[in-house]
Amino acid sequence: MTVQSLVTRPYVRAVRARDLLAPLLDLAVCRYVGYVFFMSGLLKVETWSGTPFLFENEFEAPPLSPLAGAYLGTAAERVLPLFHGAGRISLDAWLCRRAGRDRLE
Repeated sequence: MTVQSLVTRPYVRAVRARDLLAPLLDLAVCRYVGYVFFMSGLLKVETWSGTPFLFENEFEAPPLSPLAGAYLGTAAERVLPLFHGAGRISLDAWLCRRAGRDRLE
């Protein structure tokens, strides 16, 4: 065994492990961020009496009235994480299909 192989073999293994684990970590982070936004929207719906108050005093949306901002912000926090998750799933499926097609060619 040469000195070069002693040095490069662990590096190659680490790079392969990183390449295998990076998509899983990416998916976990995306899911967590979506979960946080979805739960934030759920909390705004459950405590609706305080939500317009927040949009009147804390959150500033100049072109919107506070009530419209409360409705739109809450709806966005409930719906957009679902779209993000669906888009992520379809992107992963497309990439897997593409990788399979490249392997077959």
